[in-house]
Amino acid sequence: MTALVITFLRKYYKQCLTAVEIGFQLNSNKPVYIYEDYLCEHIGKIISEQNDLADFCHPVIQKLIAYDNGHKTSLLPTLEAYLQYVDTPNLAAKTLFIHRNTLFYRINRIRELFEIDLSDGDIRLKLQMTLHFLKLKTQRGDPQDQ
Repeated sequence: MTALVITFLRKYYKQCLTAVEIGFQLNSNKPVYIYEDYLCEHIGKIISEQNDLADFCHPVIQKLIAYDNGHKTSLLPTLEAYLQYVDTPNLAAKTLFIHRNTLFYRINRIRELFEIDLSDGDIRLKLQMTLHFLKLKTQRGDPQDQ
């Protein structure tokens, strides 16, 4: 029984260290870092030790970045907020300081421009993982492939 407890303690201790390391890197002004909040970034960190994170990014995100840069639009932050609050679009619009109809217009624009089905949970997961990976790359100072 004691060995099992020690194993769990070791696991949670490592998770705490990881949460502090990644959390401080991404949000140095937060007083507390919880591992679950940085799980995707931890996965990205592990992947990046052997591979380039860009190889694991959904191509639509790179196209969105290029589109936003070329057209001076805000489709990427719109997609990020939408994915964060997919079931509460009012909250997504509020975080962007836009009207709900503007949010829906932009999301429909993303669907049309990039021919992506945002009703597919697997696609949303891949897009969100890519956003987490890019956040990690940006905070580490890695160049973004555009």
